[in-house]
Amino acid sequence: MRKLAFGGIALLALTARAAMAADLPPAPPPAYRAPVVAPVFSWSGCYAGGNVGGGWANTHAYDTNGVLTGAAGAPVLNGDLGSQTASGVIGGGQIGCDYQIDKLVVGVQGMLDASGMSASTAQPGGLFTTDTSIPWFGTLTARAGLAVLPTGLLYVKGGGAWMKDNFSATVTPTGAALLGAPAGVAANVGFNASGWTVGAGFEWAFTNAWSAFAEYDYLDFGTPSVNFASPGTLLPTTFPLSVRQNVSVFMVGLNARFGPNGY
Repeated sequence: MRKLAFGGIALLALTARAAMAADLPPAPPPAYRAPVVAPVFSWSGCYAGGNVGGGWANTHAYDTNGVLTGAAGAPVLNGDLGSQTASGVIGGGQIGCDYQIDKLVVGVQGMLDASGMSASTAQPGGLFTTDTSIPWFGTLTARAGLAVLPTGLLYVKGGGAWMKDNFSATVTPTGAALLGAPAGVAANVGFNASGWTVGAGFEWAFTNAWSAFAEYDYLDFGTPSVNFASPGTLLPTTFPLSVRQNVSVFMVGLNARFGPNGY
């Protein structure tokens, strides 16, 4: 009898709970949350950074006017005056801006580097040595590239180039004895050369705000005629020489980027 009573009470409780649940409003559906999508990297924006590398400058001088003669009128340096290759460490900075259209990236860039490129070369015959040093060079270029990876850029560049060159010819003791002139600097000049440049490289954005690059550039300055100065004991006090120059540089660097993804 007691079991029947407890069973009836339990049945009544279950019936009452079901009736109350039927009267409650339906539970609201779970709130929808859109999946988080990472922003697509864009090369559009500006940047500034630094670079370091090595440079090789080929210099070839010519006496095209036949002005270099000794005190007795005999030719000393007429014609081809020889060549030399200056080499050294380079380092500086660059600034620029890029704009991306689909996978095409176009932009402009300015670069200025200090240079340790220098050389001293004994010329044939042992009468003199030539010395050259390049303290700086700079470029202003257009740049175009292809975004081969979401954060990788393969590019080419081209534009104008400028360079400072210090060039001198020094009479050796052997040359002084043969020419009857004092040993030492026989002629020197410091001049600014202008020309053109082309280059290519790869840049990788390893974060949204920083990128690293490796690049090769060729700079050509033609064969300008420059006026050398001399003490006048062996050579005219001033005379023109033609100096053929080109420079190759390889560099690596870092850029801080400012744009939709950068700072």
